[in-house]
Order: sequence, then C-alpha cells, then structure tokens
Amino acid sequence: MKKRRTFTLLELLMVVAIMMMLISILMPALRATRERAMETVCKANLKQSMCLLAMYSGDYNGFLPATYNGTDFWPEVLCRMDYLRWPKIGESSVLICPGFAPQVYKQTTGKFYNTYGLWVGNSTYGTTSECASRYYIKLQKMESDRIVLADSAKAADFPDGVQNYYLSSGTGIEKITGGGDDRPVHIRHSGHKTAHAAFPDGSSRSITVDWIVEDARYNWRR
Repeated sequence: MKKRRTFTLLELLMVVAIMMMLISILMPALRATRERAMETVCKANLKQSMCLLAMYSGDYNGFLPATYNGTDFWPEVLCRMDYLRWPKIGESSVLICPGFAPQVYKQTTGKFYNTYGLWVGNSTYGTTSECASRYYIKLQKMESDRIVLADSAKAADFPDGVQNYYLSSGTGIEKITGGGDDRPVHIRHSGHKTAHAAFPDGSSRSITVDWIVEDARYNWRR
C-alpha cells in the first residue's frame, strides 16, 4: 500500500505566502474597479435626474423646480408630480450617490435625503420662488457648460450628508471636512480629486477642483 503524502509545514507556509502575495496584488485592482463602477452609477444617476428635471421643465414653461419652495425640496416636487417614484428606505435611488455613505435612502426627520444638489439659481437665469434666495431657473437660459446638478454635501452634517438638496454659489468646495451650513460641490470621487455634475444638455461627467474654481460665474472658491 502506498504511503499517503501530506503537506509539510514549510510547503503550507509557502502556499499561504503565495496566496497573500496574490491578494496584495489583486486588491488595489479590485478597489479601483469597484470605484470606477460606483462612479459610472453616480454619473448615470445624475444623467437620469437631469432628464427628469428636463421633462418637468418641458411641462412647466421651461422652468425647473426651485431647490426649496417653502414646502417641498426639489426631489419631493418630482415625486409628488409623479416624475419619480418615492424612494424606499434601505434601497438605492437615482437621488443617492453610491460612493457616499450610507449609499441607500435613509430615514430623516422632516428632510428629504439625497446626495445631489440643484443649483439655487439667480435672477439672470430665473425668477424668485416663494423661498428667499431660491429661484425657478429657466433651463433654456443656462449655458451648456453650466452646472445644474452635482455631488453635494451639507458641510455641518458631513459625512452623513443630510439635506444635500442644493448648491449655493460662493460657499466653496468641500473636499473632506467642513462646517457651517454650506452646501458646496463635494469632491468625493477618485480619491477626493473629482466630483460629478450634470449639465443643461442632459450630459453628466467628472469635474475637477480646478475646473470648478476656474468657473468664475459661480464664484466658487477653495
């Protein structure tokens, strides 16, 4: 009868070492692939949200909903008017960036949770709403390279990001930390190097800190 061969301790340690080496090589690539997939979904979410806003604009004489009209935030308006189904707690949504925790719709107190901000607008591009400093933007008045929607975060609530429903000009760019009631563009992708934004033509793409700062029309600052 043949004697059954078993692994020696040295051979077992060599196998473990090889497996650990392979894992260390593959993990960065897997993380990068996961990040790219989340970025793709985020841009698709923004594009779909922009399409919904464009549909609303087409039905309301070219105007977008105000970021807040004194009663509802803009995503609530889309849901109430049946352009978008109400999000369900614990599920993904076109209003939620998959690269920003908690990555699903969550319960909030008296607030509509989303991670994309709609620009508040100004008198050049629209008319005042019922709420001070919020405008009904006329989409056709906006240049094709102007930001309509973008990754956003309420600085005081970072990283939970409650009530990220608007972008306010001149409040800066939130990279990692912050405070106060600002709603800046949130640079949360590609290792805090880029954000994603949607534009009047319905497109969505990555934008860098430098791109935003150089766009003086919004008075962004670092």
